Amino acid sequence: LFMNTLSTKVQGSFLPDRFTVESLKYIVISVSLSITWRDLQPNVMPLVCMVLFPMMCHDDKDAELWEDDPQEFIRKTYDVMEDYTSPRVAG
Repeated sequence: LFMNTLSTKVQGSFLPDRFTVESLKYIVISVSLSITWRDLQPNVMPLVCMVLFPMMCHDDKDAELWEDDPQEFIRKTYDVMEDYTSPRVAG
């Protein structure tokens, strides 16, 4: 369920950042447990390739911020609070 929902974000659908972060945290916990790992294992490559990697890539929004205000881009990239709210950091 979480992986299907997360894949809609990559396709351009709106998904709140908070939901994305919490979904990724849930998946991290699920991977660490052997009983849930068996269910997730067949879907790990699609999760990484189709959800996590696109989330972490430099996108148009990042390029625009870099062009407009490089200092803000760096501040946002290294902001400690982003660790709790950013889907990119959670990925």
